Order: sequence, then C-alpha cells, then structure tokens
Amino acid sequence: RHGPSHCKTTDRMPLDSGLRMPGIFVRTFWAAVLRAVACAGDASEDWLLRTTTDMKATAGKTASTLTLDNGLIRREFVLTPAFGTVDFVVNAVPTRGGSQSMFRSVHPEAQVVLDGTPFDVGGLTQTNTFLAYTNRSELKLSSNANAFRFHDIEITNVSVPFNWTAGTRHSPTELVWPPKGVRVEVDFRAPPSASEYANVRLVLAYEIYDGIPLMTKSMHISMLPATPSPPGPPTPPPSGNEWTVGATSKLSYSTATGLMLTKTAPGAQADAASRTTSTFVRVTLASSDGGTGESQTTFGFSNNASLQADRTQWMLWGTCDGKGIYYYANGAIHQSAIGSCGIGDVLSVEATPTGNFGVFKNGALLVATTVSVSPMYAHIQQLPAGLAMTHIEPPLPPTAPPLEDVVVSSVSVERFGAMPSFGTYVTHGSSGPGNGWDGEGTGSEPNARLDAKSDQAHGAGCFWSDDFPNSQDSIPGCPQCKDEGAVEPVLNCSYTTLVGAHVNATASETFDSFRALILVHDSTDAQRQALARQRATMLLAPHVMENPIFFHATDVSLAGFKTAVDQMKEVGFEMLIFSFGSGFTLESADPLYVAKIKSQIEYANSKGIEVGGYDLICLDRGGSVPSEWKAIGNEGSACFASGWVDHLNDLILNFIAKTGLSMLETDGPYGGESCASTSHDHHHDVSDSVYRQTQQQNTFYQHMRNLNVFINQPDNYFFQGGQKTGMGYDEQQYSLPRWRDVSVSRMGMYDDLYDRLPTQGWMFVPLADYHAGGDAATFASDPEALEFAMAQYLGAGVAACYRGPMPYTSNASAAKMTKWIGFYKAHRQTLIQPIVHIRRPDMQGWDGWVHVNPLAFGNTERRRGCHQNGDRVCSDVMSNEVAVAMIFNPTDAELATVNISIPVYYAGLETTALVSVDDSTPITLSVSRDYHISVQITMPPRSAHTVVFAKP
Repeated sequence: RHGPSHCKTTDRMPLDSGLRMPGIFVRTFWAAVLRAVACAGDASEDWLLRTTTDMKATAGKTASTLTLDNGLIRREFVLTPAFGTVDFVVNAVPTRGGSQSMFRSVHPEAQVVLDGTPFDVGGLTQTNTFLAYTNRSELKLSSNANAFRFHDIEITNVSVPFNWTAGTRHSPTELVWPPKGVRVEVDFRAPPSASEYANVRLVLAYEIYDGIPLMTKSMHISMLPATPSPPGPPTPPPSGNEWTVGATSKLSYSTATGLMLTKTAPGAQADAASRTTSTFVRVTLASSDGGTGESQTTFGFSNNASLQADRTQWMLWGTCDGKGIYYYANGAIHQSAIGSCGIGDVLSVEATPTGNFGVFKNGALLVATTVSVSPMYAHIQQLPAGLAMTHIEPPLPPTAPPLEDVVVSSVSVERFGAMPSFGTYVTHGSSGPGNGWDGEGTGSEPNARLDAKSDQAHGAGCFWSDDFPNSQDSIPGCPQCKDEGAVEPVLNCSYTTLVGAHVNATASETFDSFRALILVHDSTDAQRQALARQRATMLLAPHVMENPIFFHATDVSLAGFKTAVDQMKEVGFEMLIFSFGSGFTLESADPLYVAKIKSQIEYANSKGIEVGGYDLICLDRGGSVPSEWKAIGNEGSACFASGWVDHLNDLILNFIAKTGLSMLETDGPYGGESCASTSHDHHHDVSDSVYRQTQQQNTFYQHMRNLNVFINQPDNYFFQGGQKTGMGYDEQQYSLPRWRDVSVSRMGMYDDLYDRLPTQGWMFVPLADYHAGGDAATFASDPEALEFAMAQYLGAGVAACYRGPMPYTSNASAAKMTKWIGFYKAHRQTLIQPIVHIRRPDMQGWDGWVHVNPLAFGNTERRRGCHQNGDRVCSDVMSNEVAVAMIFNPTDAELATVNISIPVYYAGLETTALVSVDDSTPITLSVSRDYHISVQITMPPRSAHTVVFAKP
C-alpha cells in the first residue's frame, strides 16, 4: 500500500492561523490531529517505508485467466477468446483513492511487423467502440483471427543479465540480487492465415516483484525447428452456427445443408510451386449417442450452391457407407474406393501440393480434381446413423512452407489503454491539471502515474498517443460521432526508429527486445515519484550503489603513481583511475608495458587501493580504428557490431587478466548511431545496425559486471551493468572560476537527483588545469573552496572526479580531504540513499537536501566506519541512523540562527528523533504534524552543515 497524499513534503498546515480566528483555530486544530492520526496509520503501510516481506509477487493461472499480483498492483489477463489484458489495478490506501483500475479499453498485448506484415499479439479485441471508459457490464470481448495466438504459459524465476553480490564496494548488504519476484513467459504462435510463420516462436515475458508497484515486459522471437506444427485445438460450432473466415469466406452449419464453406472470391486454386496441403474443411466423426442419421454423407466441392442439381461442370462428393468417393468431371461420374467411416475418422477437403483439391480420410488423399472456377463451395452434409460431426475446424487458406529466416521490422512491446489520470493528457479532450488558468497548456501537466520507460540506452522508449480516432459513439443517425470530450491515452513502448529493430531471426539469431519498465505511482507528487523510480533502480540495477571514492591520476610515472597512492591512503581515497591524458594505454598487449602496470597495481592493492583506467572505446576514435571496422555514415567512430568489438574485447580481457585492473572508465561507448556496412561481423546492414550495436555494447558491460569490474560510462547503460555517468553538468562549467563552478554544479546536481540515485552519477573537481580557466578554475591551491566542493559532493553521495597529479599539495588541503572523506565513510550507507529536496540552490540564501534511509540500511558498517573516524555522531545512541541532511550557505554573508524545517516522513520518523547538528551532542526533537523537524543553524559565509537523524 502507498503512503498518504496529505503527508507529502510539500504540504504544510498553517496551524498559527487560529491565533487571530479562534473558531478556525479549533477546526484547524482538530483537522490537524485527525490528519496526524491518519498519516501515522498510513505511514506503517507505505511501501516506500517497508520491507517486502509481506508483499509477495504471485502468478495465478486458471484454464481461462492469468493474474499477476503483489498486493500493490494487479494485472489480469484472459486466455479466451484470445490472450490480453482486461484489468490493471493499483491498490492505494484509502487516503490516496483506494483500489483503482487503470484499464480503459482493450488493446493488443503487443505488436510486431514480420517481413513488412503487421501482426497483433494475443488477438484480444473488444466489440465496443465507446472508448472513454470501461463499462464492464457492456464490455464484449472478441478475437482477431489474424493475430499471433496464445499457445502456452510458463511460470518461472526472475531472470537477471549478470551476476552481482550485495555489499560489493560498500553497497548495502541488504540489497537482494536477483530480485525477488516471479516471471511469466507467454508463448504465442502464428495464426493459420500466416502459416509461413509457423516456425516463429514469439514470447512475451512479464516480471512482477515483491514489495514494489513495478513490473517489466519484453518480447523474444526465435525460430522453432523446421517441422510442421500440430494443428490447433478443434473449434466447436459457433454461436449462430456461422463463422466468418477472412474477408471472402463464410462457414455455416444447419441440419438442412450440413456444414458449408462459401468462398466468393477468385483465386481459390492452390499454387503448386509454393503451397502445401491446406485444410478447408475437416470434421471428426464421433458417437451421436444413438441419434438417427441418414445413411449417406456428402462432402466435397462444387461450383454450385446446391449439390443436388446442376452438375454441368464438376463436382466432388463421397459417402460413408463403404461405396466410395464420387466425382463428376468431363461429363461423367467417377468412383474411388474409400471404405467405411467410423468413430474417430477424420474427413477433410483440402488443397493438395500439386495444385488440386481433394478428399482426404485420416490424412490420406483419396481422390483429387483440378478446380479453377469461382465462386466455389465446400460442403459436408449428412452423416450415417450413429455418427455426428464434432470438432469442426474452420477452413484454412492454402499454406506456404514455413520460413526459416524472418525479419523483425518493428516491435511494440507494450500497448495499454489507460485512464487519463494514469496516462497523459493527450491532444484531445479535457485539459489536465497544471494546464494554466486558461487551460491552453503550459507544459507543466503532472507526470503520468503509469510511469514507463525502456531499459535500453538507445533506440527504444515509451510514449503516449491518443485513442480518440479509434472511438465511436453509438448515437443513432450520427456515424461520425466519437467520444467527444474524453481523454483516451494509449501507452506504446516500442523502438523509436525503423532501424531500432529490423532484425533477422533465424535458427542461429534471435530477437530479444528491450525491457519496458512499468512503475505505477499512487500520486502526482514529484518527490514521491522520484523516490519510487529510485527504488525501482535499486531493485533492477543494485550494482549502481557501489560507491568507491576515486581519484583521477594524471601523473602515472612510477614516482608520481606511488606519491598519489600514498596520499590517497593517508586521506582515505579507495580507487585510483589512470586518467585521460595520463598516457595510460588500455589497448596494449606490449609485455613490458603490461608488466609495468601490473607492478603499479600490486603496489596500490597493498595499500587497499583498487585501480582502474580510462579508454575511449567507440565514439570519436578517429584514425585509431582500422578502416574496415569504422561505422559507415559515422566514419569518426568504430562500428560496435564489427570485428572491432571482438578485437577490443580480446585486448581488454587480456589486460585485466594480466594486470589486476578492476575498474574501467569507458568514454565514448556506443551512442545510438547506425552503420551502413554490409560486411561487418555482427550486423547485416544499416537496418539492424542500431539493434546489434546496442546488443554488443550491452553484452560488453554485462561481461565486465560478471568479472566484478567497476564501470564508469557517460551514457545510460545502468540496467546492462554500467554504474556511473556524468551528473548535472556540461564539460565547460569546470573551466569556470571555482566558486562559480561549485554553485552551478550544485544546482545541476540537485535537479538530477530527482531522476537518479546519488551513486549513479559523477561530478568533477579539477585540482589542476582541465580545459580552460587557468588557476582560477582549479582547487588545489584553495583549501576553502576544496572543502566546500568535497562537502557538497560527498554530502550528496555523488562521486567526484578529483583530477590532478596528486590528491593534495598542502597540509591544509589534506586536512579538508580527511575531514569530509571521514564524514562520508561514517555515514555513507545513508548518504548513498535517495534525497528529499528541501530548497534548490539559488545563491541568494541557504539551500539543501536530506538523504532518507527509512530501513536503516548499513548501520553495522556505519558503526564500524564511525569508530575508525572517531565521529561522535557515530555513538551507539545514534546507531539507528535514518537520515542525513546537508545545508549550505553559498553567500558571502553570515546567516544567523536560521530556522530550517526538514521533511522526515520518508525517513520513517513519526513522533521523535535523535538529532545532531554539525557533530554536536544528539538531542531529542519532536516530529511535527506534517512530518518535519525544525533545527536552528547559524551559518558563516560559504559554509556547509550536517544534520544527522536517528530513531530513538
């Protein structure tokens, strides 16, 4: 369940308004009391403040339904008349609206284009054309006969792309990998109308997880062995005794005429060059429980609706009395022995591989004739006594041999018709909240509560479109009437360009889509949504919470490297990176160079320091990549689906194995560009180059993750094994004068921390010259500016690239580093948690944020770090730490006795807390009715302050 909307951090109660208006004061007082009670009760049920032990994910299957449920969200599917979603529910607490359905209308479960032909997946449709909302008493479900059809379901364990161990590089040991939950793989096969795709296996994979309103969905396409698929289950006679078969045929049954297929379009004859046997009508004989029947059965084809007259051209029919098969051709009646028919025999009229039509018994051709006329009729009329027609199968068109190679031209992994409060307010209908006073739209509408995104760095995403063109109101005399005034958003998670997919699927190549990550919010509050997204990242990419404190070394000579390592050990750094511009060469197989690096790494490791290195792996490689491996159309870069990726892998794996390197900063990873080559090893041409390059880059990071190599990458490969990217900056801001630099950087970092966990990003501190700006832009010579920079970055839980020949050049700078690295280590398990935003930096006054750790992750490790650091806030009385706030005064003036109200709802604090300001002796403070704690701080110019909270 979700926490109360009235407890969010932006809500404040003006309790002092009653000082001037006693009546209002009384009402306000009791409203506040009731509100506090309600909030306290709801807080205990807020999933953001709880463990997952009582919110288990389950998959329930019956003969006709499938349900995915974890107590927070529930998605319901039907299997008949076709597979598809019929409800998607969020279970919020009563103060947030209670249990609510997000479902508005039926849509295909997914869509795929094979060889240019579009197919729906699942095939569930609704006959209703009114799409503004779901009236379940009137909802009528139907099926699309030309969609990929449900075949089977497998319920299994959650799948993960790489190995990882919680606790690695100071990540919380409480994280769980693989995440707890359930995976459901739903198998689909091509419809009879597309028998050339009979060997295509399409799987939709759903995962739902314990304790979070999140599910994922992906598509996988592979080729089955080239053997004929068994026929699908028999189809009973339909309601009304009539089928519509495609656009040109009708199958009907009555006691007078029997079973009749009427095909009115030309071209019914089979093509001998490309067609195999195809059933047009098939029946299985069974006992009719003693019923009476005629002694003769007629079945066959004719060019006349009546089989009892007008045999002027041709006719094919037979009996089940042992007399045989009869057919009329060339002015004469012919007979072919058939033998008697009995229970279990299967009689069919089919097209033959040689282009004829024939009568079959139990799959054996009895007699055939050439048919080239139109219209054409297939007919099975009477049955012998004691037998009945059962398991009547609809007629199928002539079939083609199954293809062994198909092109996946386009894919939509998710299609969902949502209610507007969960989708977006699209182009038609009423205006959404936040559209301004005049409703004209301001671009500030609230985020969709059904929050969907791709897990892929490039080429795929989730978007909202308008269902309005598909709607129609059933108003007599108004066929053009639609759902006027309604808001009808449709979620579509797909590839963003044609070259995003367009992939061959063969016996040796498969298509594996991106994962659509579908997170359901119970609120439009930006802060709450941010915390939910960050919790989802912690679940699906927990490795990003590794948080070594690293230093970018530019002097990596033997003497320079040793000096840097010794200083790092002294002040507390944990990882050295051979920086760009340092002369480090990752792509070297020179034994002497490799031996040198190995010796340096061994020295660093002996001091407890890990070592990594920088490399430009794909983009902007210039002439350092052989021409045959360059991306055609993007010649300055390597194609990451050429032989380059194999060459690079070999060099890096050899270097890591021989030196002990345990970190890579991979600048210029694959960035989404296409390549027009037709001779590269891992893609066919430009049409699949984006997909295959992305796949190769994903595999590269997954392999590094399996080797426990820490990854910095300036791109969003987090769900494939990458760990950090640049946060809130442009490269040129680090050429600004240093005090402007820290101010602009803190502003950007504050904003980025709505989207990312602190440990997903890096910032930059140029200890020496970087791009421009000279001495005014560097920090090594200014201990006060260095301290402010370290306070804001370490206080945000964000790693900065402290770059220079050595960490410090003065004792004063060394002391500042020791202080703030020590503070970070003492409180790192809280500092790496998400932040609640308090006040954005504007350089006009104070600003700050608070890290919230409601489950008190990492307190055992925190206490260990405290004892090493000697920080009094680490005393046993503060052992249950749940929040750390950072408050900054960037101005040149003292801010005397500022009262700062810090939101603590998401820290799990309800009544009181132990609070320590700037390492002072902890005191007990009360939590206000709106879940804030007020502290008073006197802030000297350009100062940073800490506020630590613990549960009593």
